[in-house]
Amino acid sequence: MKNKILIAFIGLFIASIFTFKIQAQETEQKNIDFRYTGELTQEDLVNSPYTNRWFNPRFERYNPDSESMEIIKNNINDFEIIMFMGAWCPDSHREVPRVFKILEESGYDMDDITVYTLNNRKQSEEQLEKKYNVTNVPTIIFLKDGKEINRFVERARETIAKDMAKIVSGKEYKNSRQR
Repeated sequence: MKNKILIAFIGLFIASIFTFKIQAQETEQKNIDFRYTGELTQEDLVNSPYTNRWFNPRFERYNPDSESMEIIKNNINDFEIIMFMGAWCPDSHREVPRVFKILEESGYDMDDITVYTLNNRKQSEEQLEKKYNVTNVPTIIFLKDGKEINRFVERARETIAKDMAKIVSGKEYKNSRQR
């Protein structure tokens, strides 16, 4: 009898540990929707039911050109990247998966990119958009030694890969908002 009680107690204990672990994993996933603001990762975009609808298919479909990729591979690791996007924004839906594909294929250290989402007024609780003078999304800021070198804003002049190649190679580049 004592053995049966002990076995039942151990079984209950193990079941409660698994339940706690599953609940902890569920609460760690961010509840991302069109109103979400704050920091997120590629993993958040892939796993969120709202963002994975547009992120995953566009990420898989995109194939950057080899010439731009060669330039990016040779230069991208000199940069820290800060990206602002809107989970609600069609331009972000188009460009953000492409940026992640380029970075992944170039071997970029994903610990060197920070992504923030802004609401449809292009604001966040942290107000980092003010600090970085962000008026449009997506905005991708390329920093070297803590200093902004250039930025991609909203849409490509040519393609996102060609624009990024110009930025990281130090060629003259004006984003879509500059004349």
